[in-house]
Amino acid sequence: MRSRMIAFCCGVAAVSRFPDLPAIHAIWLVVLAVPLCVTWWRGPALMAIAAALLLGLGWAVGVGNAHVAALLPGDLEGEDFWVIGEVRGLPQTSARSQQFTFQVEQSCFTLLPDDCYRQPPELAARFNARKILLNHYSDADMIPDQRWLLRVRLNQPHGFANPGGFDYEGWLFQQGFMAKGYVRENPFNARLDDSSQLLALPSISLIRYHLRSRLLEAMRELPHASIILALVLGDQEQISAESWSLFTATGTNHLIVISGMHVAFIALLCYGLSNRLARLSPWLLLRIPAQKCGAVSAVLGAFVYCLLAGFSVPTQRSCIMVLVFMSGQLVGRQFPPSFSFCLALTLVLLINPLSVTGAGFWLSFGAVGTLLLAFGGIRRLRGANRRRSKKTDEFGSVDDDERPRWDGRRLWQQHVQPQYVVFIGMIVPLAIMMQQLSLLSPLANVLAIPLVNILVVPPALLGTLLLVIHAPLGTLLLTLANHVLGVVIWMLQGLTSHASGLVLWQFFGLTTASLVFACAGSLLMLMPRGWPSRWLALVMFLPLLFPQRQLLKDGVAELTVLDVGQGLAVVVQTATHVLVYDTGPRLSESFDTGSAVVFPFLRQGGLRRVDRLIVSHADNDHAGGLESVLKLLEVENIAGSTWPEEGGEPVNFALCEQGERWVWDGVTFEILHPSGGMTYAGNDSSCVLRIETGEQSVLLPGDIEVGAERHLLQQQGTALASDVLIAPHHGSRTSSSERFLEVVQPSVVLYSAGYRSQFGHPASAVVARYDALGAVPYNTALSGALSLRLGEVSGPVVPTEFRSSHRRYWFTRPTQESARLHGVGSPRLEVVKSRSRGGD
Repeated sequence: MRSRMIAFCCGVAAVSRFPDLPAIHAIWLVVLAVPLCVTWWRGPALMAIAAALLLGLGWAVGVGNAHVAALLPGDLEGEDFWVIGEVRGLPQTSARSQQFTFQVEQSCFTLLPDDCYRQPPELAARFNARKILLNHYSDADMIPDQRWLLRVRLNQPHGFANPGGFDYEGWLFQQGFMAKGYVRENPFNARLDDSSQLLALPSISLIRYHLRSRLLEAMRELPHASIILALVLGDQEQISAESWSLFTATGTNHLIVISGMHVAFIALLCYGLSNRLARLSPWLLLRIPAQKCGAVSAVLGAFVYCLLAGFSVPTQRSCIMVLVFMSGQLVGRQFPPSFSFCLALTLVLLINPLSVTGAGFWLSFGAVGTLLLAFGGIRRLRGANRRRSKKTDEFGSVDDDERPRWDGRRLWQQHVQPQYVVFIGMIVPLAIMMQQLSLLSPLANVLAIPLVNILVVPPALLGTLLLVIHAPLGTLLLTLANHVLGVVIWMLQGLTSHASGLVLWQFFGLTTASLVFACAGSLLMLMPRGWPSRWLALVMFLPLLFPQRQLLKDGVAELTVLDVGQGLAVVVQTATHVLVYDTGPRLSESFDTGSAVVFPFLRQGGLRRVDRLIVSHADNDHAGGLESVLKLLEVENIAGSTWPEEGGEPVNFALCEQGERWVWDGVTFEILHPSGGMTYAGNDSSCVLRIETGEQSVLLPGDIEVGAERHLLQQQGTALASDVLIAPHHGSRTSSSERFLEVVQPSVVLYSAGYRSQFGHPASAVVARYDALGAVPYNTALSGALSLRLGEVSGPVVPTEFRSSHRRYWFTRPTQESARLHGVGSPRLEVVKSRSRGGD
């Protein structure tokens, strides 16, 4: 049975790697699998496993097709229309807007809402029964359960697409969001009165909303209120970036979210209390065993806790795992832990096969699986002579189970060894999913887990419930939880301060071979003491310590224009050197593309050191990620037209100057602008860089406008000619003058712009100029990161598009109109479609 459940899960997991989903094939898979499943119990094992695999494939493909079909139609992107629906979940408030989940009941495509009843029913049903994510830039409070009529502008779920980066688009898809957008300012936006809601019971979202208000009021003076809010309601938005950094550095960030560990502890607490209380009633014991009372209470406790957290995807997974592991008590049978594990895995993917696309799924089940393997499977290899036999020495007989509670071996086995086991077992999953590992994690978790599980979570939950009944007592319990959190944070800060150089290990340049060796090393280290050649595990981990970077020949340069939305970030690699040109924007106080895009890209490429960082000019969309890049990477020297950060310039900073020229590994770099002795301001002060190798070249002009272009033509003339041009100022109408393009004569133009940019980049007039020259256009908004090699082969330069080479079926599919807006036109759209289908 376990092999069949694993086969089903493998079928579901395989679909997550599909670039596109088959339509009719999914139905045939299910039709073929159903008769085969008749043999599930009695038929040949191999046939049953094949049936389970096909059923998993068919189920995941069917659910994936349903989600893709429910996405916002491409022709509705960027259009204003009316939606009627209900606010769901907990709205998140920032300084500029509110972000909330909206369940669309009906859509309307008329100009005035009063005309909605006149539109055909099929038009009204075109986009309904969908969950969307909205931003509202107004003072109106969006409260759960409220019904609204709103004028909205939506796009399909979209995010950055870069090597090594987070797949935000996949996360939105997994969460079930069919569109993302914002509320348009309109006098007809209105809350709808619904008399039926007056008699209806409040939803879980509304209860959570009021509980959050009460908690914020009761904890307004507590320094760790945001963490308590995350532990009680799963609301992590108010946790500061400094707190996240501390918990990440110590490997304890799972403690400040409602993880499976917290849910399991609450379930065990409810089980123990109910079990003891049931034994006090002989009448109850004669009818229901105490173990069943405990199991029911454990499931109910876990379910209520998950409801408080909004029953999000991670908490659904935790609740299912508790239900499965308690099912043996409920039905009066004892299931092997491995069977319960496989059943929980199967149920999670049966309920939501898209869970497999999230890192939390793999990390959660990976940790539980590691513990089961270490304490249930491998430990059986110790042999019969180690099974509960009494050991006699000169002092008498002492059984392991009869040792005093303070015994050091028992302390190791119950509290320290599980953390060691999880740490070893999760090295490879964390390397793949997060590309980083906290070396302090075992020690930090040994110290923090008992405090958080026993002295923070239960008092915080009980205090939240008592706020409704007896506010002073509830506040007292919340204050206790806050003080304990203060102790935990103090300990974690102490650990990081005493081991600052060994806090967070970053995995640079991982390869498949290094991961396979590390996986074998993890298994070997989890073997019992005395296992032969156990020391080889240390050797197997060594490849993880030595990053592998791609090998380029002398005279070859690889240039990658990263997808940073409305901004610019370019990485240039030669055989032994790395140059970064701009770092993209800072989008909020806690998010910038330096840490979210540039650093992960360099990390996955095995690049720890940047030889030169050029900041073209001080605008946020080019210099917003500078601080993070300098913090996370070793940068040899920095150049720019001005220093964009506050404070003094670093000692390794120098101004860009026309005529500066250097050669790395046979590749020539030259600064063409700005020239000394002349004053430039704003965009025209951008550093212009030209890279040449062999017969191929690329021009990086930053945000220069017509004035700087004219000056460049006077100074450089035909020396500006380049095969590849990154469109100046993202394709703005104030740049890319006809005379400038006639001299540069690019065969390829690369636009770095936001998806459906509010600035209208690239401008249609600019696109027409490039089309007239015959330059082939690419846009990071549709292609993701664009990579090209110079000097490797002669002939036209053809960039590699990340969204094509690493395509997943949930990636946004560009429509004809979307291609036109992003300057790639109809011919280019056909190329994109051909590549997504695997064509040449």
